[in-house]
Amino acid sequence: MEPLRRLLGDGAQANGAVDDLQSICSPSRLMKMVGDWGRSMLPPEEVTVQGRRFQVQQQLGEGGFSYVFLAREVPDSRGVDVALKRMLIHEREQEDDALREMETMRRLDHPNLLPLILGEIEDEPHPPSTSYVIASPARTRPQGGAGGPRRCHMVFPAYPEGTALDRCVARPVAKAFTPTQLLGIGVQLCRGLEHVHALGIAHYDVKPGNVLLESVMDDGAERVGGFRAVLMDFGSARIRTRAVRTRQEALRVQELAERESTAPFRAPELWDCPSDAVVDGAPCDVWSLGCALFS
Repeated sequence: MEPLRRLLGDGAQANGAVDDLQSICSPSRLMKMVGDWGRSMLPPEEVTVQGRRFQVQQQLGEGGFSYVFLAREVPDSRGVDVALKRMLIHEREQEDDALREMETMRRLDHPNLLPLILGEIEDEPHPPSTSYVIASPARTRPQGGAGGPRRCHMVFPAYPEGTALDRCVARPVAKAFTPTQLLGIGVQLCRGLEHVHALGIAHYDVKPGNVLLESVMDDGAERVGGFRAVLMDFGSARIRTRAVRTRQEALRVQELAERESTAPFRAPELWDCPSDAVVDGAPCDVWSLGCALFS
């Protein structure tokens, strides 16, 4: 609690306040409260992506080396919120992953797949002379081989209602979805995956946490059940078919699946890959979708 005591001062009243807070809060929770309070006193962070400025509103989530924020373009009289994803890049492999994700998303054009509005990788700190925009389909890399840390920003439409997983967590007792709603969500995701697979790509991590939802008017066959479903997070996406000829190649497929696909939704062939086969990601995605709908 010493950092908090130094922040508040050495007076008896300040020490008493710290003792009172310590009696009702754990040190970690208390320091988080102080950190949140400190951040609230600072001006909102602004991020520039491909020449467009966005003001960060709040953090929505984090995982690994990435963070997702609710943001708004400035100046923007429309008041349209967006989701801003920030990936911290320390190794060349992480940069390649970010490039691949953006290049994949630039190829997608379907109402049930999350579109990429903007995407950029830059040095950190980011002087304009070292910033570079990801062009599609070519890969654009910085000139000069700078070795410092980088960060990637991606801008997507915001879905305030969150994911299918969020809805399940928010309704632990009541049924999160009716059979009709699940049918509508499943049909839409099948259409989205059909588009992905036709491009020779597989998602490899279909799960409730990667399905965004938006309440809409039930308009028959298109969105039966009252939801628009949108598949997101193409960081795990890879070429759809992979030829496996040796045991070593089979183990690499399994290791990649272990790192990038979620275990409860992982297809059997990714758990025990044959040593002489062609792994097709389309059936893997269908398996994962079935598990997601069942769960």
